[in-house]
Amino acid sequence: MGKSLEELATEREAALPGFRKRLEPLRSLVREQPFVGGATPTYADYIPFSLFQWAGNVSRIPLLAADDPLTDWCDRVADLHGGLARRGRMAPSGREGL
Repeated sequence: MGKSLEELATEREAALPGFRKRLEPLRSLVREQPFVGGATPTYADYIPFSLFQWAGNVSRIPLLAADDPLTDWCDRVADLHGGLARRGRMAPSGREGL
């Protein structure tokens, strides 16, 4: 049988390091270039960014460390379109204080 949401929530901090490690393929891309698609953003940037955007709205636990290259990438994507992704409750990357 599965676990309740409450049970899963108690395990989230322990699961965070493993989650962050699984982001390495995406992280390696944005270490080498500003966006997933290269020098300019493409649809390939918006897909993973949307997951960080969602997480930033439903969780108080930052998914990314402040020094993670993905944090800078999330900031670059959030700044697109006049910073539309930063308006209202939206908080890219799940970081606190955005």
